Amino acid sequence: MTQFSRSLLEFLESSDALKQVLIKVLARQRPPAAPIYSDHWKVAEANRTDLLSALKKERDSDRRVQFEPLGLGNQVALRAPPDVILKIAQRPDVEDVIPDEPEDAL
Repeated sequence: MTQFSRSLLEFLESSDALKQVLIKVLARQRPPAAPIYSDHWKVAEANRTDLLSALKKERDSDRRVQFEPLGLGNQVALRAPPDVILKIAQRPDVEDVIPDEPEDAL
């Protein structure tokens, strides 16, 4: 992802505090047509391997970086400083970065 959406840039520039985003990983592999859970998980895992390695390196240099691969989709939840999010968003294996702002419960 080389272009950033206006909403992402505004979200990241609002403060230097840690931010939460959802990263959509570019799908290099597709699961087979048969909806078998283990196949979908293996494909999602393969698509995220390089990104997860990069995130581990970021976490090693800044303990505030937290991430979690999500379910079957090619997605990763990330909580990190804005500069780390922008760095990750520029990777060729990242399809999109979506701000994840907590909403008021009531």
